[in-house]
Amino acid sequence: MSRQIDLIPWEQHCDWFENSLVNPSRYLYIIKIDSNPFGVARFDLISSANNSFEISINLASYYRGKGLGSLLLNYVLIRFRKDLPGDKFILAEIKRENTKSNLLFSKYGFNLTHQDITMNQYSFYLKKNNP
Repeated sequence: MSRQIDLIPWEQHCDWFENSLVNPSRYLYIIKIDSNPFGVARFDLISSANNSFEISINLASYYRGKGLGSLLLNYVLIRFRKDLPGDKFILAEIKRENTKSNLLFSKYGFNLTHQDITMNQYSFYLKKNNP
């Protein structure tokens, strides 16, 4: 359900990953359960003026369809708040056809702020005392 629909060559993905690890505007989280990859989340700085970030999450295929997306989303928001104290404005762009992710972000308290033919945009104000 990524924006990128074409297959990404392994070498290109490795370059992206290595660059992500040193990018000061990106917070990348790889979450494991009992040493097994569970999911990944990324926060990309949109604007330092209003402390806004775009969030992207992805569950490992084995864990999909088991209602664990909320666990991942909750964990990474708590962790991000701890790693970068202060209030933050979080945006999520989700394909309209991705009904599970749209429902997840809505149920979590993200507000639908924009729709177009293919994407929904949600926003969430992450205060130092929530979620």
